Amino acid sequence: MQVVSRALTDDGYGIGTPFKSSRIGKDVGYKALQKYYGMSKDNLKKPGALDRLRQTVKDAMSPHNTRDEFRQLLKAESINTVFRINPVGRVYGVTFIDHTNGIVANGSMLGREFSAGVFNELFPTSRKETLHTAEQHAERQYEQRSRTANPVSGVVDTLLDLVDARAFEEQQRIQRRRRKRKLHR
Repeated sequence: MQVVSRALTDDGYGIGTPFKSSRIGKDVGYKALQKYYGMSKDNLKKPGALDRLRQTVKDAMSPHNTRDEFRQLLKAESINTVFRINPVGRVYGVTFIDHTNGIVANGSMLGREFSAGVFNELFPTSRKETLHTAEQHAERQYEQRSRTANPVSGVVDTLLDLVDARAFEEQQRIQRRRRKRKLHR
């Protein structure tokens, strides 16, 4: 199993060319992520684990705030917020990442008062934001189509992927040889 990474916009849409996480290092690979997810699950099982997160989010929720102000208030408490927004501009999911307690929780996990529908009503998207989101979505669709339509960029991407794959395979062979040498000593 391998993990593929790519840059994301603030709205969570992928941009740029994806790349293997192994190119960054082992601390962001599949096994490291599984370990992190396991720790988060264990932290969630502890009694009262979500109490601090729930209270902090509740305190920051105000109809007088904008979505960005809400994010900034939580960021000051070491909590990142990810809103998942569809192309029409509707919030269909909210995820809270509590760096202090090592917890990642969806809004619905905190309770009904923290579900996507509540945030969609609390922070309605203005007509301007809706148009902007729709334009971004259309732009991404165009970029994806143009990448596949342009045969030169497709060939270049394929060649780069092959070079990466061969370099990775060579690195794996070298590591296997080293392990064999260590075992035979």
